[in-house]
Amino acid sequence: MTGRRFFESVVIAALLVPAPMLSAQISDQPREISRSQLLLRLSSALEAFDRGSALLDRAPDEAMAAFRQAHDMFQAVVDAGIDNEQLYYNLGNTHLRLGEIGEAIADYRRAERLGPNDQRLISNLRFARSLRSDHIEPTGKRTFLRTVFFWHYSWPPQTRKTAAMIGYALFWLLLAVRALLPRVRIGYPALVCLLLWVPLGLSVAIDLPSRTRSAEGVLVNNDVVVRKGNGESYDPQFRQPLHEGVEFRVIEQRGGWLRIELTDGSQGWVRVREVELF
Repeated sequence: MTGRRFFESVVIAALLVPAPMLSAQISDQPREISRSQLLLRLSSALEAFDRGSALLDRAPDEAMAAFRQAHDMFQAVVDAGIDNEQLYYNLGNTHLRLGEIGEAIADYRRAERLGPNDQRLISNLRFARSLRSDHIEPTGKRTFLRTVFFWHYSWPPQTRKTAAMIGYALFWLLLAVRALLPRVRIGYPALVCLLLWVPLGLSVAIDLPSRTRSAEGVLVNNDVVVRKGNGESYDPQFRQPLHEGVEFRVIEQRGGWLRIELTDGSQGWVRVREVELF
């Protein structure tokens, strides 16, 4: 990371205040350590993050050490099986403080899947992406799909599922009312329920085979040479190497290599160790 980009991340990251953890989400998670130990680690991680923020101007080395400590404790909680938006949001903030853009984007994307409408998260993810050296514009097709089917890409799976179930129940309830009371007009309400039920139900159904869907990821190394095949003997796919923070979709994996597709539709092969999947 260049000095300018690191300076920018340090200055703007002062706005990235870690949100408090939701202890209620810890109680039912399978884990090898106790709930009290998890809460202690979360508390210690937040304290380390705050300490790093306070030391940033007068003792930057100590601040980086505190941020690294916060990261390690947040990561320990993730490794214990805890999975929630606020945890990934805080972990992304620590990565951003440490100047690790790729890892920050990965954790923000994980948080986004659990709570995509969080404005703090949207802002921090946008800022992390602005620090990338490589700016790859998405294809028109991808932009069109995300605009037209915004609910599929913007709403959490649980929100879509709940809304679809409500639409389904109300639709059949209205039909039952119509059967019992023929004079009652239910046309427009039933149509609204149908439009709520069918698109959102299809959206949820598309998400069901998640194990077979292509994973997504981000480069976490700099000067990554994307190759035309799965080996060092293949020629580079692009004139210039790519840098951390570039996002992609995984098409296939062969050994220690991944064939990826960038947001502009171009493809190539990178080493597994140079990326983080989410």
